[in-house]
Amino acid sequence: MKSYNEWTSSKAGKRFIKDYGVGGKYESVSVNFDLATDDGGDGGTLMYAVDKETGKETSMLPKRSIEKMEKEGYNVSKYKSQLGSNEYLKAKISIPGNISDAFTIKQGGTLLHETQHVRLMNKDILTYGYMWYSGSDQHYFMKQKGSRWYNERLEYWREKKPSYTDEKIIKLINNFEYGWP
Repeated sequence: MKSYNEWTSSKAGKRFIKDYGVGGKYESVSVNFDLATDDGGDGGTLMYAVDKETGKETSMLPKRSIEKMEKEGYNVSKYKSQLGSNEYLKAKISIPGNISDAFTIKQGGTLLHETQHVRLMNKDILTYGYMWYSGSDQHYFMKQKGSRWYNERLEYWREKKPSYTDEKIIKLINNFEYGWP
């Protein structure tokens, strides 16, 4: 709860809630926050297409990931990259319950990072009609100095830890495994 409260009290958290909360710009996207209890697990964001009538969830993956898996002979029938007309997008964000780097989790930094994945995946669907960019691609965008994503994390840590130098913050935000720099 400390992590969630830290994040929601920040400018970035407030912007996300304004966009994805009740009455928000993307209210039709359901975002669930879960606390994982596995030992040593990483935080993550999973996307699902949810049938409005049945509630059935289908895992969403980037289109090119599905195409690659299909070429390699995998059964991809349980995945999709675009929403049907009777579906809405659901994001499940998890943060580890037992981790080696409690600092970033407790400070809300992991939630900020995972909500950036939600924004990027939703942007793909709005722009292309399907999910295109992988998590690795998204990390590339997030690390581009001067990008919206980079600046949002820079702003977040300046807000939360005003005593930190920019050098210290930059080391922190560029480490997606979130070990303390």
